[in-house]
Amino acid sequence: MADKIKVYYINANGVYQGHFRLEDPGYQAKAGETTVPKPSLREPAVIEGGTWRGATDEEYAAWLAAHPQKKVEPVASPQDKAITALGQQVGTLTVSGQKTAKMAQQAVDAANALGQQVATMIAKNNTTENGGN
Repeated sequence: MADKIKVYYINANGVYQGHFRLEDPGYQAKAGETTVPKPSLREPAVIEGGTWRGATDEEYAAWLAAHPQKKVEPVASPQDKAITALGQQVGTLTVSGQKTAKMAQQAVDAANALGQQVATMIAKNNTTENGGN
């Protein structure tokens, strides 16, 4: 089977209409069609004398105004949602772990302070009991 060719739809001014169809090789274009391969050009692309050209700045600005772009909102896949949930869990565990580590450090600091007080009291008692001041 031979490769198909693209048949591009154009208006009376040669402006590409955004559609094409596939036909068998040797197809003869009718009014409102061309088989000249269309390169990637700024819209509205125009065929003039058998050659495609992209839009000028003015043509492009007018085309954009006439064809407002719809805002596409991203849709999260189930995998994206699962990754997000795992990330939130890791964040929660990290914060929880940091809080636990801080509490543990506070307990160690308190135990050290208490140990210092006990050591000071013992040293004072030993000095007093053994003939010291």
